[in-house]
Amino acid sequence: TDTQTHRQPNFRGIMAVFAETREVMREMTQIFIQSAVEDTAVLQHHLRARAAFKQRQEAELQQLSSQLAALCNTAEQLYQQVSNPPAADKHAALVDQKENEKFAVAKRIAAAEKECESQEQALRHLEQTKGALQVKKESARVDVRETAPGNREEISLYSQLTGIKWNYDASDATSLRGYVVRKDGARPFVVNPATASKSFLANYLWDLCNN
Repeated sequence: TDTQTHRQPNFRGIMAVFAETREVMREMTQIFIQSAVEDTAVLQHHLRARAAFKQRQEAELQQLSSQLAALCNTAEQLYQQVSNPPAADKHAALVDQKENEKFAVAKRIAAAEKECESQEQALRHLEQTKGALQVKKESARVDVRETAPGNREEISLYSQLTGIKWNYDASDATSLRGYVVRKDGARPFVVNPATASKSFLANYLWDLCNN
């Protein structure tokens, strides 16, 4: 009898192929899902960008519409002004009024400049007068010192006899200062040699000495 060989199916190989196919399908499914998620995110981003662009476009369109309406209103006002010009006599009166105001302002400006020039001249005159008075003051002070007795012995003798002490440093052209020394103390005096006479000064000083 012939020996018949019975071949058994390779179940292990079939199961391995099936497992490998299933793993490949699982990976493909994950890749598909990930791609779908990414495509959805990109689509949402584009939708948001499109909505923002549309909103911005509508805002710009509204702004342009407002500007166009304002321009139309301005054009209408200008058209009304051109269509209804002011009367010629009213325009001439307005021009005359402006010319009169201009002339009045120019007149006030000229008067102010003249007054300013006059004040400057007065100020220069005062400065010159001040300088001249200062020179006279210094000259009078020198004159008072130079006209005082130059002989020290005579000054000392007059001072001992009368008790009069002159204060030349504090004296000037309008005030001659000093004091009279008495037993009861010193009596200061101030006299104006410019207004008082020599006789008055002599009598006044002599009365101070005697009293």
